[in-house]
Amino acid sequence: MREIYSKATRVLWLGEDPNNEAKQAFSRIRWIAQYGTIHPSPDSWWKPVVAFYKRDWLSRLWVFQEIAVATAVYVFGGVSKIPWKTVGRASVQIRTQLYRPILHYSMMNVYHEYLFYKWSVINERPNPPESDIGRFLVAAGSTCGGRKLFYTSKGYVGIGPAILQVADKVCCLSGGAMPFVLRRDVRSRQSKRRFALIGVAYVHGIMYEDAVSKCRDGKQEILAFDLI
Repeated sequence: MREIYSKATRVLWLGEDPNNEAKQAFSRIRWIAQYGTIHPSPDSWWKPVVAFYKRDWLSRLWVFQEIAVATAVYVFGGVSKIPWKTVGRASVQIRTQLYRPILHYSMMNVYHEYLFYKWSVINERPNPPESDIGRFLVAAGSTCGGRKLFYTSKGYVGIGPAILQVADKVCCLSGGAMPFVLRRDVRSRQSKRRFALIGVAYVHGIMYEDAVSKCRDGKQEILAFDLI
């Protein structure tokens, strides 16, 4: 079955597009794939993109099978089409550089397409690794691609968004499952702290319950601030 799929050109059909929503989404997805980080855009700009990423079929396993091993995949909406690899590249850009839109518009399927694309790229290697070391390096590269290694002033080491900057803050938000990277807003004051959300991070030593226990023991500071 894998051999059959690997020789095929597949078509993923979204249905008719009477309002040109798919056409608009494809245009914006091409833009994101090419240019990556974009300036803040109004909801009207993101609306067709959000509608695309909220489609149920984006999270289905049979879609993953067709995408991961087929020679070429095209997504059609009405008469408009876009290569799947362009969708994959856009998903990588959104996943690694545009974390705020993912949360604001609830585009959770971005994570699925990010992983689908990474896996399809691995399968395109002419000589896939056979050793444990080779497989580890491929898995590490797939997981860490588009991310940045960092260390904090207190000696913690982690991996975070590619747009990290010196002086960004790592914190655990109440109710969050992982640490987040924040950036102080220029209008922030001691009386009213303001931070922008940059993205999620893995930080060895403050994952899961580690940070909570440190706060409980008084080893970590608890602050109240506004997210913008």
